[in-house]
Amino acid sequence: MNTYLLLLIACMSVSTVQAASGDTIKVVSHQNVIMTTDTFGSGATEKKLWIVAPTASTEYRKVFVRMSYKCPGGMACGEWDYIDALKLRRKGGVAAEDQQIELVRFITPYGNSFNSSWGFTWYADITDFAILLHDSLEIGYYHSGYETYVGKGWDVTIEFNFVEGTPSLKPLKFTKLWNGGYAYGNVNNPIEANLQPISITTQPEANLAVVRIHQTGHGADDNYCSEFCYRTRFMKWDGAQVEQMLLWRKCGFNALYPQAGTWIYDRGNWCPGATVWPSRKEITVGPNENHTVDIDMQTYTSSSPSAYEQIASFLIEYKDETINDDAGIDDIIRPSLDSEQGRVNPVCNNPLVVVRNLGKNEITSLNFDFGFIGQNTFTYTWTGSIPVRAIDTIMLPQVVLATTAAQQFKVTITKVNGNTDPYTFDNMVVSKGNVPPGIPATEKVFLELKTNNYPGENSYTLTDSYGNVLYQRAQGSLAANTIYKDTFDLAVGCYTIVIKDINDYGGDGLSWWANPDAGSGYARLRRIPGNVIFRNWGGDFGADARVSFTVGGVVSTVPNETNLAGVQLFPNPADDVLYADVLFNQITDYTIVVTNLLGQRVMEQQYAGTSGTTHNISTRDLQRGYYLLHVINKDQVQSKPFIVSH
Repeated sequence: MNTYLLLLIACMSVSTVQAASGDTIKVVSHQNVIMTTDTFGSGATEKKLWIVAPTASTEYRKVFVRMSYKCPGGMACGEWDYIDALKLRRKGGVAAEDQQIELVRFITPYGNSFNSSWGFTWYADITDFAILLHDSLEIGYYHSGYETYVGKGWDVTIEFNFVEGTPSLKPLKFTKLWNGGYAYGNVNNPIEANLQPISITTQPEANLAVVRIHQTGHGADDNYCSEFCYRTRFMKWDGAQVEQMLLWRKCGFNALYPQAGTWIYDRGNWCPGATVWPSRKEITVGPNENHTVDIDMQTYTSSSPSAYEQIASFLIEYKDETINDDAGIDDIIRPSLDSEQGRVNPVCNNPLVVVRNLGKNEITSLNFDFGFIGQNTFTYTWTGSIPVRAIDTIMLPQVVLATTAAQQFKVTITKVNGNTDPYTFDNMVVSKGNVPPGIPATEKVFLELKTNNYPGENSYTLTDSYGNVLYQRAQGSLAANTIYKDTFDLAVGCYTIVIKDINDYGGDGLSWWANPDAGSGYARLRRIPGNVIFRNWGGDFGADARVSFTVGGVVSTVPNETNLAGVQLFPNPADDVLYADVLFNQITDYTIVVTNLLGQRVMEQQYAGTSGTTHNISTRDLQRGYYLLHVINKDQVQSKPFIVSH
């Protein structure tokens, strides 16, 4: 279809929207677009599509995007951790200058173990780009890398959310700073030669400047830089250092887990299957002032340079028009159905909300009303300190229990520092919560925990709804390769179990294919009587695994409402034999299938009328390499990676 015709259709559809302060206009740029790598060419593909955003006369309180991924129909998910980016390309029309502004950077997950039922959605705040996001916009979704085999990719949907309202900071001017991939550690091409100071002159109304930087490290030289090494970045304003930042990110708490590859390894300011967190440095300025901004990297050289720093950076000038006492709710962490909050949900107590100080005064107290819609409404007065333009995560101390799936939960800020917030449109947020697992008051539960070769990394706690520790096994108290069975006879209430695995690499769970020296462990929560598993973490959970559950409350099934309780593989890598520990919650028929990386079946065996057992799978005739084991029944498919090492 002609590009101009598309623009006309988009304009006609948007012009019918009647919006006001607090309203959110949603515009989809990419709807189920299939992204694959250019395996035999440049290694990068980009799909550029036009949208029509609200007009330039519309003010935004906030702008954010939701990026949803799933496996394409008839194809496998992508297999490697590649750089993706959401970009603003052109404004106004096809003849306009290509802006090449990176709005969001994202690293794709290791998707080999995902199947057709998998899907995940990420959130990114792009309010700093609000001054640019009006009228006709060409949006590019950029996908890089070289997939090992064809027939792999991602089904991508991008949704822009424009929240109308008076901005707490009025944007005045947007300036691009350093943008590109810069060699790091190469004495013949030093990074500082490319990161030169940049001069600016502030706008007549400016009193605040924000330097926003998206930076990730890639490549692995003789010191594993920049992907797997610590580096520090320094920012200077008029020659004086104003910020020092360690470019490192711990991945054991990644919201998307488990993944097929080395998702657990900490990296150079990024994790597989996650958005890249931007850094923001605010600097007070005055009108019509001349300044220089500069960034320097920690001094480093390599004898075999291959590292590089991928940087996108911008300077946004603002006029601070904030009111005195103004707070906004950024997000509800729990209860929530958002993909990125899956580690800490569902819950039955202690909601967590993220609050931003949007006013000129420090926030020292907040009054909340909260609860599931249709149930009790609770009140809470929080006291503490949230500095100007800072954010904080606040726990609301109360038992809150969803009684139906996807039940709505509402939080409202009613007072800020004892005063009514003059801007109320961002004081109320609604999320959705699911029913947590539960048991009747007549039953007991017991935790079955098997340690691996490194028990010093592990611990667990059982807490009640008030945070009191009722039972624990402290770090350092566990023995290697030991099964612990702790039984709990609990009163009616809400409880949480947290299992931790902490080491220098951020935690690699109790069993992980890339660390065979650690051995294999697992964790399961069972009901007594019946010995029924109602929570099975397996071993590949990274830095922590947790569950909230009720006793004597609403009784639910396994949280994902499937019969398959868990699959564990050991040893991994395997030599001549692989053991597959398969558990179901009920008697069922199922099939075990082993595939290679081409998706070809190399082994298949059916099992009838069992709740599971340990299967001995001969790997003697398989070639050395990477495989996937799939356990399939009528309700679910669960896939686990393993390596044949002989």
